[in-house]
Amino acid sequence: APAAPAPAALPEPPATPAHSWPEEVAPLAPAELEELADLIWPAGPVVAGDVERWHAEGFAFREEVPFGLRQQAGGPCGLLAVVQAELLRALLFGATADEQGSLPLPAAEQILADETVPPGDVAAAAPSGETAPAADALATLLGVSDETRRTALAEAMLIILARAAASPSGGPLTLVLPPATTPSEGAMLLPPRALSPSPNGLTARRFEPAGSLAAARLALREAVAPGGALTGAGGVLCLLVSLALSRGLAAARGDMDVGSDGCLTAAFGHCTQELVNLALSGVASSNVFDGEVELSPGMCLRGVLGQTQVGYLTQLEALRYCEVGTYLKAPISPLWLVGSSSHFSIVFGTDSAPVTASPLEVAHCTARRAFAAACEGDGGTDGGDGGLIQADKLAVALRALGAPTDIHAKGDALNALRAQLELPGTGVILWDDFWRAALELQGLALPPQKDGGGGAVPMLVDAAEVETDEQMAMRLQAEFDNEVPPPSPAAIVEAAAIVEAAAVLQKAENGSASSIPV
Repeated sequence: APAAPAPAALPEPPATPAHSWPEEVAPLAPAELEELADLIWPAGPVVAGDVERWHAEGFAFREEVPFGLRQQAGGPCGLLAVVQAELLRALLFGATADEQGSLPLPAAEQILADETVPPGDVAAAAPSGETAPAADALATLLGVSDETRRTALAEAMLIILARAAASPSGGPLTLVLPPATTPSEGAMLLPPRALSPSPNGLTARRFEPAGSLAAARLALREAVAPGGALTGAGGVLCLLVSLALSRGLAAARGDMDVGSDGCLTAAFGHCTQELVNLALSGVASSNVFDGEVELSPGMCLRGVLGQTQVGYLTQLEALRYCEVGTYLKAPISPLWLVGSSSHFSIVFGTDSAPVTASPLEVAHCTARRAFAAACEGDGGTDGGDGGLIQADKLAVALRALGAPTDIHAKGDALNALRAQLELPGTGVILWDDFWRAALELQGLALPPQKDGGGGAVPMLVDAAEVETDEQMAMRLQAEFDNEVPPPSPAAIVEAAAIVEAAAVLQKAENGSASSIPV
């Protein structure tokens, strides 16, 4: 029998660039450092310990979970969690900064079992349409080599920075590194203005568009190698500064709502929603709903403008403090950032099934966003969940839906459709009627299924028809009241005897033991 082929050798690590860092980087100017400090740290009094925790954090892997990043102290978990999610996306699905959002979701075990294929080339190596059992994928992740996980870590950082730089009005992709020399004791890389220490030698390299990803990839792989610049104290803070500069300081401030705190960290050093959104979507918006809501001229609430690669879920939605839009709830890849009251973590899947939507589901989300767009400017932020819009806003909804121009721009066609959809005598259009028209305009129809009586019922249940928590609680209470029979006379007598005996025992405890009846 022919001899089994020898296992292929791991690829050689990328060659170190011929240049040396001191020749390629330039220190950040004092004015830029002041702008960065104002953008990153909260205004007003700042607790030194909150800032010091950011300065102490670097990128390191956990020993017991080889693909997991380690966090030493509270504060940076929001940014670390996004890096962790993109790291997993690189390991499981071959994500790269070159083709964000266009790679297939191949079999996880084939991506990682053969480590001769570095992240970035795995999509071409694995056949599409196959998925691995979750246990197999997790076992492979637990066996990932140090070289592969560091390559994936560098790619995760590059994805986040490139996404911010590619956003509208984004700055050049920028990588900030700590000083080559060990800072003096107590020195800070980027102190808030409220604290007296001066910045300690942060340097930045800005990559030009031509060939920038390849050069930045080499620089990041060097920075996360064992003993690299981002693996020690200050590494996470340097990535935060890199992210802010890659987005552009003025652009980042412009992303935020008017009246927001206007910074990327908050009390106790926690990441703000603006920082989480910046890392997830490349834009530092202040909200998690889809699109933007115009409250009045010049007053706009900014949410997420498109489907993200990594999703976001939050405990605050369960507590009714906010509503996460479908762009974040249904991401392109099956990974979600999960926010609790005090921490961020990650949940992920190993195949695309959790995020694969049918054409009907896609049409439903599109119609919902279009319906919500027609509610903007009415002083509400319910996103159209009230179930109706003003009839004169139909053209707005149709434009957001992407309907043909001859429908929403021509008076006769628009008036005819408005007359068809408007609830007679009210001047409003109900969601159900708009949804049916939206399906028609998108060339779709609700597929019926037969119920017990032979009638057709829609397979897609509208969100407005889903039972709320309050409705469920009332229904269960009513069922309980109906199921529990009233107590019988004998049960009432027995309960009274128990109460009387308890009273006697209580009186006896206050008196002598000999008075207790037997």
